[in-house]
Amino acid sequence: IEPGFLTAELIAALAALPVCPHFHIPIQSADDAVLRAMGRRDRRIDLENIIDRVAASFPRTAIGADVIVGFPTEDDAAFDRTYEFLREKPFTHLHVFPYSPRPGTRAEAMADPVPAAVKKDRRLRLQNLVHEKNLEFRRTMAGKVLDAIVERNSLGEMSALTDNYLRVRIAELHPSGARIKVRITAALPHATTGTVEK
Repeated sequence: IEPGFLTAELIAALAALPVCPHFHIPIQSADDAVLRAMGRRDRRIDLENIIDRVAASFPRTAIGADVIVGFPTEDDAAFDRTYEFLREKPFTHLHVFPYSPRPGTRAEAMADPVPAAVKKDRRLRLQNLVHEKNLEFRRTMAGKVLDAIVERNSLGEMSALTDNYLRVRIAELHPSGARIKVRITAALPHATTGTVEK
């Protein structure tokens, strides 16, 4: 959902409903100059207010974002501002995309001045950051009982997807699509485990 749609009124209305506490917000950058060059309406202060409102209104929410690294006007300082914003705010997952020119867009005329190696490094830095933040978030869920849906992957392996977007390994057998309650037992670097509550 675009940041501009997440008004204080909408957030308050959603908080009064039984919705899954998971938001994915395409912020793209947290540097005002880059946001202007992208033609985005929101500024850093707007993004701060939106993320803070969502986090305050949904206490155990997962907040994801789309971010573009290596936009033509993104220098090291601009990237650092985005990095610090993502570090300070309660993001739990990111989709990070390296910029590449697209025909017919306003950015196409800016060419592609940021070297591929720089884009790769920035992308890796953000992926490492969110990996740490995601682990911290999952650890705060340890011991909590969450609503979830049972899913099976193409190999037949079973897991539960919680209402706040945690993939949880479970040992108990349940049919795919079953709604369950799962208690988080451990948050490991590459997995979350849980048991099904009776």
